[in-house]
Amino acid sequence: MSPRPTASAPTVQGSAPAGEDLPWDEQLPWVEVGTARRRRIPAPLPTPASGPLVPTAALAPTPVDSPAVHEPGHGTERGLRPPTGRPAVAPGGRASALTPTAEGPPARAATAAVTEVEPRQERRGRRGGGLSTAVDLIDPHLRHHHWSVLGAGALLVAGIWALAVAPLALDRALQPPHREGALVLGGLIVLYALIATLRASLLERAGVRAASELRSRLLAHLHRHGGGTGAPVPAARFTHDVAAVRDLVVRTLPSLATGVLALIALLVVLVRSAPQVALLVAATTTAYVLVMLLFLRLVRTREQRAAEQEHALARVSAELLGATGTIRAYGLEQRADDDLATAGRRADAARASARRTRALAGLVGALVAAAGVVLGLLMGEDCVLALGAVVLGVVLMHRALGRLGDLPAASAAAVRLRALLEQSGGPEEHPDAQPLGLLDGEVALRGLTLADPRLDAVSAHIPAGQHVVLLDRDGSHSAAVLACLTRATSPEAGQVLLDGQDVSHAPIADVREHLAVVGSEPALLTGTVRETIRAGRPEASDDEVTRAARTAGADDFIVMLADGYETVLDPADPGLSDGQLRRIAIARALLREAPIVLLDGAEEGLDGAELEQVREALEALTAGRTALVRSRDPRTVLAADRVLWLDGGEIVEDGAPQHLAEDPDSHLSTWLHERA
Repeated sequence: MSPRPTASAPTVQGSAPAGEDLPWDEQLPWVEVGTARRRRIPAPLPTPASGPLVPTAALAPTPVDSPAVHEPGHGTERGLRPPTGRPAVAPGGRASALTPTAEGPPARAATAAVTEVEPRQERRGRRGGGLSTAVDLIDPHLRHHHWSVLGAGALLVAGIWALAVAPLALDRALQPPHREGALVLGGLIVLYALIATLRASLLERAGVRAASELRSRLLAHLHRHGGGTGAPVPAARFTHDVAAVRDLVVRTLPSLATGVLALIALLVVLVRSAPQVALLVAATTTAYVLVMLLFLRLVRTREQRAAEQEHALARVSAELLGATGTIRAYGLEQRADDDLATAGRRADAARASARRTRALAGLVGALVAAAGVVLGLLMGEDCVLALGAVVLGVVLMHRALGRLGDLPAASAAAVRLRALLEQSGGPEEHPDAQPLGLLDGEVALRGLTLADPRLDAVSAHIPAGQHVVLLDRDGSHSAAVLACLTRATSPEAGQVLLDGQDVSHAPIADVREHLAVVGSEPALLTGTVRETIRAGRPEASDDEVTRAARTAGADDFIVMLADGYETVLDPADPGLSDGQLRRIAIARALLREAPIVLLDGAEEGLDGAELEQVREALEALTAGRTALVRSRDPRTVLAADRVLWLDGGEIVEDGAPQHLAEDPDSHLSTWLHERA
């Protein structure tokens, strides 16, 4: 039985894959390897996303993920700096982290090896297109909660005008001191607090529900289209990215609107009552915004440089730890210490420079605000009004600039989500789809054609109740046949018929209701054992669930669990053996009562008593039903009624397994001898 193919572990860009057998000359430090075959040019660093400058904690550096640690026993020991004038080349011809290269400065070359290149579409999204994409994504779902959105909009307007008249109330309360003015000012403050709280509550209510609907939309699309490229979709798309889009609409944009519109309303009010104060507020806030934005590029550049140096420090640390044996053997402790100290000084200096720049930005911003306050205090009778208006204007712009920092991440998240929704890899629903009705289980393939993997007009007839094994050298062709049968993909030409009915003319869900599937890795959803089995037929009674478990040989161990059938299974750690999980999956398939059973490596990875128990359960499942089986187990193959061997996209052998096994020239006979 051949091992199941597994996805290769992701490797850091530009590094040697874990476990790769490297030539002996790459197992020593500083060996010059100049062949073009081994040289890899580091990828360019992503361009820093643009955003606002805010002289507060909002400018705190984004945490940088440390590069993967090179564990001893994998790859080579490397990472020491070569003698002066001698280039350091790591395995694969990659320059050392501390050595200048033709591709760029040392830190840039080091960071390129551990930083993924930002997708082009995300960079486009950060330049503005992502904002409209984010609004377009969540807008249809917010419309379902329009009353909450409209209420929040009305409260936003009320809050803006409460802020706009607050300086007038302050002036009335203090110049001269007036009890009624003080009461009005206090009332405005309380009113704005209530308005802001209620507005946030309404927007959060609508945003949470809209985000939930957006996640459901994404999940339904991925289940429908299979993710398009076939690559696994990161869970972060459903958590971080959806949350970023939600917060953009329910928090960031309302806060920006409040700051900008409140400032405009304040200026409108001041123009009518105190034009000079309005001019002072406009000049102060404009200068504050311009100064903060002018510092943006410098701060972000130094933040990027600090991140690069910290990447380099982490990498040098990991490589020195991995090269302990070489360091001891060659007495290179002092040189290793020098390398680490140099990288540490560069990282510390870069981070200190970034922090000083942020502090300088805060100082300049404070000076601009102080200048506006001093000028306001010198305005004679309007000094109180000017003081309140200037402070309010600076605070509003400060908060608005702080929210601008959230825009790049939300834009990039929206572009990623839009890309998922634009992927299309699944079959299309027929516009006039009709249910299949009751089936006996007859399966027919007529001229089934695919490009990748290649199926070249595959045709076969499988009578109801027959057990057929699909075989080929690597399993890809048989998997393609099952994918067409389950409508996970659509053939480029040809038909799949169930009891003479074309599955492409039936609803996809209806086709799948007539199929029971058991794979080598039975998927579990969080829930009780009973709920997991009942997923095969949600309307089944408790007694039917128990009978299915008994038939699959699962009842004996289920009743021994802490809560029996009510025991909650954690998919990450179900606390059951592979064989027990497989029998629960078989019970789920039994409960479905489908006329056609698809077994995709259902007995793979098991041995001993567990394998026998699963085989008995599979015999109970397939009894009296049509079964299409993908298996690399000779015993399972020989026990079938029929074998279809696919090679080069065609069925090259079709017959009883015992008869084919006796023919020394058959593909099946050769395959059995190879596995003997």
